[in-house]
Amino acid sequence: MNIQIDNHGLIYLGRKEPLKPIPEEELEAARKWLKDHATPIKSINYKHSSYGWKHVAEKIVGTYVSNGALLKAAQELGFTIKPMRDRCLNAYINISEKSYRNHI
Repeated sequence: MNIQIDNHGLIYLGRKEPLKPIPEEELEAARKWLKDHATPIKSINYKHSSYGWKHVAEKIVGTYVSNGALLKAAQELGFTIKPMRDRCLNAYINISEKSYRNHI
């Protein structure tokens, strides 16, 4: 599934504000965390939203990571993204719970 994402998170048709580009340095930080510390699983993890995961990533990489950067990097790396609810910026991702517990 190809979901459109900007710096804030998921994008929905009809949104009135302009898209905010995702800075490359945030994308690279998110990619690094996902590659090095996030284990993909077969099912979606409903315990943590993309917004929660971004805070875990920030703690590990030591720099700001936007919600959109985490989602876009996850999408690029083949993770499954599921919107939390209609018109919500955040999503659930198929990242293992162990990936969370190892970094809190």
